[in-house]
Amino acid sequence: MAPTRRAAAPRQRRTTSEQQILDATAALLRAGQRLPDIAVNDIIDAAGVSRSTFYQYFSSKTELAFRLATPAMTATRATADRWWGEPTWGGPEDMVDIVRTLMAQGREHRVAWLAVFDIADRDPDAAAGMETLVREYVSQMAARISAEQRAGNIADALDPTQLGRLMLVTTRASILDQLAHGDPAGDEAFSATLGHLLWLAVRPG
Repeated sequence: MAPTRRAAAPRQRRTTSEQQILDATAALLRAGQRLPDIAVNDIIDAAGVSRSTFYQYFSSKTELAFRLATPAMTATRATADRWWGEPTWGGPEDMVDIVRTLMAQGREHRVAWLAVFDIADRDPDAAAGMETLVREYVSQMAARISAEQRAGNIADALDPTQLGRLMLVTTRASILDQLAHGDPAGDEAFSATLGHLLWLAVRPG
C-alpha cells in the first residue's frame, strides 16, 4: 500500500499547481490585462510556482489560453448542439433561447474567450487551431442544413457549408463584440435580435 500512496501524492500536487496557474492567469485577465501582454514571469509569480512547473503543464501561452477556454468551448458546443444536433428544429423563440444561453455562457467565461481570441490574433498556430474547430463544427452544420434542403425547408440555391460558416462566424463575432463592448443590461435585446436573425437564415420563408 505504501508505494500506492507515494505515487498518488505527486499527481495531486501537479493538479494543484496546474489549477493555480489557470486561476492566476484568470485573475490577471479579470484585472484588465491581455494575455499576449502578460509575461510568463508575471503568471508564475501570481501563481506561486516555478518557471519549470509552468512549462511542465503548458508549452506556451497559446496552450494556456486554450486550456483556460476549454470549459467555455465545451459549454458552447453543448448549447449549439441543442439546435444543430437535434433531428427536428423548433421555432424562432427556441433559437433566441439558444443565443441567450450562449450569451450567458460568454459572460461567465468572458476572460477566457477574449484571451483565446486575443492569442489567435497574434499567433498563427492558435489561429490555425481555432480554424480547425470552426471547420469541424461547420461540417456538422452543413450536414444538418443539407437534410433541411432535402426536406424542402431551405432553398437548394444556398450552399450548406457557406451558410453554416456564415451563421457560426456571425454568431461568434457578434457575441465577442457584445462581450467586449456591450452593456450586460442589453444582453436580452441582443439575444432576441441575433436569434431572430439566425432563424431567418434557416427559415427565410
